[in-house]
Amino acid sequence: LEGISGSWSPSNINTAILGTSTYTFTPDPGQCAATVTQDILIDTGINPTFSNVGPYCQGDNPSPLPSSSNNNISGSWNPAVINTANSGSYTYTFTPDPGQCGDTAYMTVQVTHPITPQFNAVGPYCRGEAFTLPTTSINGISGSWSPAINNTQSTTYTFTPNAGQCANVATMRVEINQPVLPTFSPVGPYCRGEAFTLPTFSLNGISGTWSPAINNMQTTTYTFVPNAGLCAQNKNITVIVRQPANPSFSFATQYCLGQIPVVLPSISNNSITGTWNPTSINTTLSNTSTVTFTPDPGQCSNNKSVIIIVDSLIT
Repeated sequence: LEGISGSWSPSNINTAILGTSTYTFTPDPGQCAATVTQDILIDTGINPTFSNVGPYCQGDNPSPLPSSSNNNISGSWNPAVINTANSGSYTYTFTPDPGQCGDTAYMTVQVTHPITPQFNAVGPYCRGEAFTLPTTSINGISGSWSPAINNTQSTTYTFTPNAGQCANVATMRVEINQPVLPTFSPVGPYCRGEAFTLPTFSLNGISGTWSPAINNMQTTTYTFVPNAGLCAQNKNITVIVRQPANPSFSFATQYCLGQIPVVLPSISNNSITGTWNPTSINTTLSNTSTVTFTPDPGQCSNNKSVIIIVDSLIT
C-alpha cells in the first residue's frame, strides 16, 4: 500500500489446505523496507441448509424455491422452477452466489400421482327413502359431496377431497326408483255373509298385507301395504258387499178344495231364478201349507216362503 515492491513466499495462496498459513513479503533490494508476514485462513465451505418442500401432488402449483438458505447463503437453483407436470422424484441444485464461502446444495422434491377415491356402490333406493354418502373413501380419502342429497330422483354426485390430500375428484350416480303401483284383478261384488279373501301378491309381483280385517257384511275399502324392502305404493280397493234381494211373486195363494193350482214360477217377478219345495201346490186336501223358493247359486237373494191355503167347499 506504501508503494514497496517485492515478492511473496510462498508465491500463491494455496486453498487446498485447511487452516492458517503464514506468507512472507520480502521487499526488492534498494528499498528501505522491512520484511513482513501475513496469516491466511483457509476455512471449510458453508453447507446451505433449507427446509424440506413437498411432497407435491401432480399438477400442483408450488411456491418458488427460496433464493436464500436458512443460514443466509444466497444463490440460484437449477432447474429454477419445481415442475409438477409428472409424478416422480426430482433433484434441484443450489449454487451459491459468488463471494460467499458456500457449498453447492441439493434438494430432492417428490411429486406424487393423485389417488382416485374408491367407493362401494350405493343404491338403488326407492323414492323418498333416506340415505347418506360416505365422507371417507375405501382407500382413505376424506372429502365432501355435492350437490345436496336428493332422494326423489336419480342424481350424479361429485366427491371433492379435502385439502392436503393428493387425490382426484370422483363422481357417483345414485339411482332412485319410482314406487310401483300394485295391480289386482277385480274383487267382488259379494253377497252379504259370503266368504272371500284378498290376494297377498299383486298381479305385478308385490307382496303385502291388507287392512282392515275382511268384513263380509258390508261394503268396505281395504288398503294394501307392500312388505318392507319393496319399492311400491299402497293400493286401495273397495269390495262391494250386496244386501240379499227378496224374491217377489204374485201368484194366488188361496184355493178351493179341488181347484187346479197355478204352476209355481221358476223366476220371481224381480228376475231371481230358483226352485220350489215342494215343487207344486196340493189342492186335494184342505189345509194350510208352506212352499219355499230357494234361489239358484250365484244370486244374492234370500229364500222365499209362501203360505198356501186350501179351503173346504161350502155347502
